[in-house]
Amino acid sequence: MIFELTDSLAEKILFAMENQEEEFVLDVNSKNVIPISDIPESPDEENICSLPFWSSSDGYNLLETFAETLRAPVIRRELKAVLANGRGVFRNYKNVLKKYPEIERRFQKFKVKEMRLRLMDWYNALRESWGLEKLSQESDDYGDLLLSDFVFREYDFLKDENCIAFLKKDRSEELKGEFSGALGQALAHIWQCQTTVQPKSVDGFVCHTQADDFAGCLLYESLDCAEKTAILSVCFVHQNYRGLGIARELLANCISKLKERGFYLFVIADSMISEETGTMLSQMGFEKKGFAFVVNLQQD
Repeated sequence: MIFELTDSLAEKILFAMENQEEEFVLDVNSKNVIPISDIPESPDEENICSLPFWSSSDGYNLLETFAETLRAPVIRRELKAVLANGRGVFRNYKNVLKKYPEIERRFQKFKVKEMRLRLMDWYNALRESWGLEKLSQESDDYGDLLLSDFVFREYDFLKDENCIAFLKKDRSEELKGEFSGALGQALAHIWQCQTTVQPKSVDGFVCHTQADDFAGCLLYESLDCAEKTAILSVCFVHQNYRGLGIARELLANCISKLKERGFYLFVIADSMISEETGTMLSQMGFEKKGFAFVVNLQQD
């Protein structure tokens, strides 16, 4: 009964796993997935194989896990509201995702990855029963997906003069909604002060969706008082697109550009970043120096 799990066969099995209306099995001889009701009256049991178990509960848990790991607050709240409602969950979840194409594509990739893990566990269990070694499970990378969904380019004052005003207003409103009353007003004011820059004096990179919606930017300015040193002016990712790797890609592009221009240091004030962002900076070679994160651009 030994068989190879080809890409074509894997797609057939994954499709059948998602079908909660009917039970399917694998006919090893024909390499086809067939409804259990189509099994011949006198089947060759050696060539009939049950498929990986995937229930509606598994599907619900997948939706829940994706919503929990999503760091775009608006979309996460919408998805959690659908899950909490308990009626028409799968349909309504899909309806929410349709409003955010980039997140929908991310979900599809996440779903396939999780289901493929279940599929490979099933196939490796069979291989063990056949006396064969297990196959390794390759992890999916979101890098290609990020670059296909978004456009990254250098900041251009003439094209992007409104992006700073937009991000200041958008983030301010977000803070006021997240923290009520005087605290929200105070935090919004601090954000406004921290992001007060002259659009003509900064450089950096901006990110847009394929539909040309503004998704984020990372801007820096050089210092007259410190030779070949740049400081972060603004780092902002729209709340609908957070958690997709945009900030990391913007930062990587800026570092590459600064190195190309012969800069020595890139400095980011500690007050401008979250704990999560601090971890990312450390992974990218930044070191904590006083109240700032600093990367030496002359080191490989």
